[in-house]
Amino acid sequence: MLFGIGVCWLVYLIAKEYLDERLGRISLLLSVFSPLMIFTSQYARSYIDSAFWMLLSVLFMLKIIKGKSGIANWTGYAVSMALSLYTFYFSALLLFAQFVFVTASAFRDRKALLKWYAAFSLVGLAFLPWAPTALRQFHNASSLVYDWAGKGLCVGPFRVGLYARNIFSLIGLDQSFMVFSGGAIRQFAKPVLMVAGLAGIGMFIFFLRYYFKRMEEELPGEKKLAWFLPCLILTPLAMTWVLAAVLNTLPIARYFVAFHALFLILMAVAIRDILTRKKALGISILAIMLIVFAARIPEAVSSEFGTRGASLFLRSHLSKSDCLICVSLCPEEGAFNIIRTDRYLKLNDRGSEYIIDSPDSRKQLADKIAMFKKAWFYKVYGNAEIFGANKIVESLLEEQGYRQEKVLKFKNIDIIMYKK
Repeated sequence: MLFGIGVCWLVYLIAKEYLDERLGRISLLLSVFSPLMIFTSQYARSYIDSAFWMLLSVLFMLKIIKGKSGIANWTGYAVSMALSLYTFYFSALLLFAQFVFVTASAFRDRKALLKWYAAFSLVGLAFLPWAPTALRQFHNASSLVYDWAGKGLCVGPFRVGLYARNIFSLIGLDQSFMVFSGGAIRQFAKPVLMVAGLAGIGMFIFFLRYYFKRMEEELPGEKKLAWFLPCLILTPLAMTWVLAAVLNTLPIARYFVAFHALFLILMAVAIRDILTRKKALGISILAIMLIVFAARIPEAVSSEFGTRGASLFLRSHLSKSDCLICVSLCPEEGAFNIIRTDRYLKLNDRGSEYIIDSPDSRKQLADKIAMFKKAWFYKVYGNAEIFGANKIVESLLEEQGYRQEKVLKFKNIDIIMYKK
């Protein structure tokens, strides 16, 4: 929570340093209502605190670019960037974006370029003690187990769901957009999602175009400064798509908090200009954005899975003669005779779907299920759904003569009752 508040404060300071106080206030207002920031501020994980250190490095970098190149700002940049790398490895995307910006904008100024390269080297040296551990962790990364190539909403070879998700992350909307059946795709038809996706991408392009147009007028002699925010936002975005294709990683919305914060400032540039020219229109656009953000807050503050409601239901409806079948997530209480199917499953050689690991395992699992007249399937929407583990359980139940009687829906969890 404290880091979340700190991120909002840094958004204000960066925007104020970039242009003026008014831009800082508009950016602050957007960041306070951002559902993605609220969502990540609840996690006792490295999403929001890494965003804090990343944005702090951006603030120091901006000060240096604008001529405040004292030792305090250089030290602050190197320390904050190193801390961001120690906190979360995806911070390397921002470091790479900063390297690209500096190389492109200061390539004629050899002295400035050498200073920046020295600062980047210091960041690398500071991280060096941890590098061997980082390499081991990368080698064992669980995200590389799964083959994400055909998952989500795909059009031919293009992973539309993944790309749209990252753009929606920058805008600050639904963090699980078009990803798996427990997300938006479970609630809306594909044509509706395609329209929503196009609207989101259209919004992304609109703000980007408006920003460049505005900055040409605002900073006519400072072209490199006009490219500062877009470079730090778009370079990591493009790199995540490359990493997804080459290394089979799945960048999720929580990784994008710092880049989302910078995109809020970019959007605030457009809103600030509209407010200046047409106050009523500017207020309307700002109000609509805040209403959309506020509407997402209940989703942001709720649990990712409705485990509490599911456990309460099981406690009052399951008897000792029933069994409960789970794949990944299982209730901590309220259930008897739990059968964990993940012990009998493995991913195929490609990592594209789950299979039962042997004929013997299939028989053992089928025999366990057949002992009960009534079976409840605790169906969790996530990797178990994406990679077909849920489908295996449903097929086994049908093979054993079970028929679906009723379905109880909780957030990203279905409890399905089967009877022979």
